[in-house]
Amino acid sequence: MNSMAGNHFQCKHIHCTTLVDLDDSDNNRPLFQTITGEKVHIEKLCSGEQQLYGRAVGLMILNPKNSIILIDEPDIALHPEWQMSILDVYRKIGENNQFIITTHSPQLISNTHYSELTILSARHDKIIATRFAKPPVSRDINSILEEIMGTKIRPIHLEKLYHQYYSLVQNDNPEAAKIKDEILELESEQSEFMQNVDFYRELKQ
Repeated sequence: MNSMAGNHFQCKHIHCTTLVDLDDSDNNRPLFQTITGEKVHIEKLCSGEQQLYGRAVGLMILNPKNSIILIDEPDIALHPEWQMSILDVYRKIGENNQFIITTHSPQLISNTHYSELTILSARHDKIIATRFAKPPVSRDINSILEEIMGTKIRPIHLEKLYHQYYSLVQNDNPEAAKIKDEILELESEQSEFMQNVDFYRELKQ
């Protein structure tokens, strides 16, 4: 088997497998070690692993240097935990390369320094590119979704129920109980929203 140390690429414990070697008995196909210690080829991995490793190995074989590399949505079909690791994988490939990656993944955005982010948005039939002059307010996934990607973090129907319930509670309206029941069909009474309302009620008393 051929050592992969000279390729400046090592991918450890991204999920349950590790890229460990090349199989010189089978045209140098990549070998992966599973969590049980078994060594397998890429077709034995799950689809997410195949996608991530397939792209990474392809780039590793090219061993790019001083190159600009374009990658379109590498997060597709990957578990969010894997999406958190994608950039670390690509950073270990080749030498002195610039990666330009398109994504809709809040995990990828959260793991990218704000100075390296460009947000593309459609406005008045034009595509506007926006850069950040300073860090965003927060780096948690919900903040990325709302502040940077401009999307809701909860179902719209639930948001409407929140507003209705809070308004009714403020005015001591008996209809609040009905709205509360609707909310509890969707989430637990231990949810952040329900606890905040209970706290408001205690203060009001």
